[in-house]
Amino acid sequence: MFSKILVPLDGSEAAEAALPYAIECARTFGCQVEVAGVGIGIDNELSRPYLAYLEKKTASLRDKGIATKAILLQGSPADELLKYIEQNDVDLVAMTTYGRSGARRWLVGGIAARMMGVVVIPALFVPPYQQKGKLRIKKILAPLDGEDEGKTALPYVEELARKMQASVTLLQVVSPLAPMALEAMDGNMVKAMEAEALKRGREYLGGVARELSDKGIDVRPEVLSGDPASVILDYAENEDIDMIAMPTHGRKGFSRWLLGEVSRKVVTVSCKPVLIVREAKVQ
Repeated sequence: MFSKILVPLDGSEAAEAALPYAIECARTFGCQVEVAGVGIGIDNELSRPYLAYLEKKTASLRDKGIATKAILLQGSPADELLKYIEQNDVDLVAMTTYGRSGARRWLVGGIAARMMGVVVIPALFVPPYQQKGKLRIKKILAPLDGEDEGKTALPYVEELARKMQASVTLLQVVSPLAPMALEAMDGNMVKAMEAEALKRGREYLGGVARELSDKGIDVRPEVLSGDPASVILDYAENEDIDMIAMPTHGRKGFSRWLLGEVSRKVVTVSCKPVLIVREAKVQ
């Protein structure tokens, strides 16, 4: 599933928070980790220490038995990273949602926000907190919107769960009706519609859960109501989830939500790493 992982680094400790996850994925899938920096119009005198920093990080990865190499690009960070990903068969980009800017650095957080909207490969966004102790991914949360288009991340969830022996929680959030819709309905009608949406959610997740369970995955379905992003974030925190995995697109409706909008909110606020998988375009 993954054979090459790209980790953009801007020279800050915050940006390095993505490295433990890249290392764990590399060990799990036996893949290479490429550490990339982007110089923004810096001359050779300044490029040398930046490249030395990147090579120091790759040396540390080699000491851990990880195949790796350092890359120093020049130009607009997001554009150069996206171009490199497209031209070099990168399977996963792992980066933090915040970094530092300076003479030899660029703001990782801003680049992450831009890349999330356009990168076509899976992207793992990691909050800028140092990982303490041995990294363990044992509980994965997979939000679904009730549509097949929203199942894009499931193959990755399945493979990660199998390889890492992790459990999976499937979560569907039933969004409340808009205020204008509520004004046009009586209380009994609203309750009936909410109950029907919850019922459909349980039936849908039950079917998905059976598919994963038949493949040997430890899976649990959950249907909750409320604001999707808030429910996802609260659930991940309260249930001590190790990773959230979700697609970027979906459909919006009473029991569905706009995954692109929700995923951006989750990535921005989450204290947990978030794996984003872009929905494949229909040819």
